[in-house]
Amino acid sequence: MINKSIIAILSIMIAFVPAISQKQSNQFMNKEVQEKFEKFRDMKKMKGGVNSLEKALSNPKGVKSLILSGDSLTILSPRIKELVDLERIDLSNNLLSDLPQELSKLENLKEIILEKNNFTKIPPVIFKIKNLQILDISNNQILSIDNDFSELVNLRKLHLSYNKINNFVGNFTNLKNLKEIFINKNNLSYIPETIFNLPSLNELKVSDNNITNISPKIIELTQLMTFEIENNKIKSIPKEMSKLVNLRRLNLKSNPLDSIGEDICNISSLIYLNMSETQLKSVSKTFKNLNYLKTLDISSNQLKQIPDAIFDNTSLQDLILDDNHISTIQNGFEKLSNLRSLSIKNNMLNEISDNMIKCISINQLDLSSNKIVKISPQINKLIKLTTLNLSQNQLTNVPKEISDLLELKSLNLTDNKISNIPNDFEKLKTLRILTLKGNPINDETKLNIKKIMPFTRLIY
Repeated sequence: MINKSIIAILSIMIAFVPAISQKQSNQFMNKEVQEKFEKFRDMKKMKGGVNSLEKALSNPKGVKSLILSGDSLTILSPRIKELVDLERIDLSNNLLSDLPQELSKLENLKEIILEKNNFTKIPPVIFKIKNLQILDISNNQILSIDNDFSELVNLRKLHLSYNKINNFVGNFTNLKNLKEIFINKNNLSYIPETIFNLPSLNELKVSDNNITNISPKIIELTQLMTFEIENNKIKSIPKEMSKLVNLRRLNLKSNPLDSIGEDICNISSLIYLNMSETQLKSVSKTFKNLNYLKTLDISSNQLKQIPDAIFDNTSLQDLILDDNHISTIQNGFEKLSNLRSLSIKNNMLNEISDNMIKCISINQLDLSSNKIVKISPQINKLIKLTTLNLSQNQLTNVPKEISDLLELKSLNLTDNKISNIPNDFEKLKTLRILTLKGNPINDETKLNIKKIMPFTRLIY
C-alpha cells in the first residue's frame, strides 16, 4: 500500500508545478523525455511548415516545408537557395510576378504553390527544377501555355485553373508521370492536343471554358478515370470515348447536348455520370451497358417523365431528377434494388404513388417543392428510410403509416397546410428532427406534439 505521506507530497508537487518557471519545470523532466519532446516538436515544425523565411534561414537544416502564403511578397529572396532540404514551398496569395533563378538549386524541391499571385506566365526557373512533382499556379493572369515541360519528368500534378489561358501549345513530351491536369475557368475553345500525349493521365478537368468539341484523340488517354468538362459548348461526344475502359467519372453538366447519345451509354466503366442542365427532353437510349453506374444526375432538364431507360440500370444507388417537369411516376422502380437516394424535388408531382414506393431499398427521399396533396399509405413499405423531405408541397395531413418507418431520423414538412400530426408518431423513437414551420399548427397542438415526441427536436 502506498504511504499516505508520499501521496500528500506528490499532491503538493502537482499543485506547485504550474506556478514554477519553465527552467525549473525542466529540472523535473527526465533527460530522455526532454529529448523526445524536443524531437517531436521539431518534427511537428517540419510537418506543419515554417511560416517565416527569416526563421527558416536562421536554422536552414531540416526545413522541408516553407509557408509564406498571404505575406504580400513582391519578390522572393535569392537566399532561398540556402534551404537545401526544402521539399515544399507555399507562396500563394502574394503579389509575385517572377521567381529567382536560385530556386533551381533546390534539388529536393517537389511541390510549389503559386496560386493567387500576379504571374502572366510560368516563371522560367520552374522548368529547371528537375524533381518537381506538383505545380499549382492557378488564379493568376496567365494567357498562354507555350512552354517546354519535357524536362519535368517527375511532374505528377499541374493546376492551371482560374487564369486567362486561350492558347495551349506546350510540349508535354516525356511526362510519363503526369496524372492530373486542372485547366478550369480559362478561355480555351479546345482541349489542348498536347494533353493527348500523356499516357498516365488519370484526371482531366477543363470545366468553365468555351470548348466546342471533344477530339477523337481522347482515346489515347487510356488511364483516364475522371473527366470534367462542365459548362462548355459540347453538343456531342465522340464514339471513341466508349473505349476509355478506366473512365469512372464523367461530368457533362451545362452543355447543350439535347440528348443522351449511344456513345455515352456504352462507357461501361462509368460510376458517376452528371448530365444536369444539358437541355435534355427525353432519354431514348438504354443504360443497361452501364453496369457499374452508381450515381446519375439528370436534374435541371426538360424531362416530362422519368426515362424508362433508367430502370435498366440495377447498380444505381443515387438518382437525381430535380428541376424537371415530371408529373407522374411510372412502373419500374422495383428494378432499382440498390437505389439508396432518390431526389425529385421541384417537379410537378401531385402524389406519392405506389409505383415509387416499390423501391424499398431507399433510405433518402427528397420530394420537396412539388404539388403533392396525397401520400399513399403504402409508404410504410419504405422501411429503410432515414430521411424524408416533403417540404413546400400542398399536404393537408400526414398518413399515420409514416409512423411505421422506424428508421426515420429526419422528417421535413415545412410549408404545407398541415394542422396536426397523428398520435401514432409516438412510435418514431429514432426521429431526431421534425420540421413543421410554415404550417397552420396552433399552440395547443404544438404542446400535444411535444408530449407524444419528447425526444424529437421540433422546428416551427
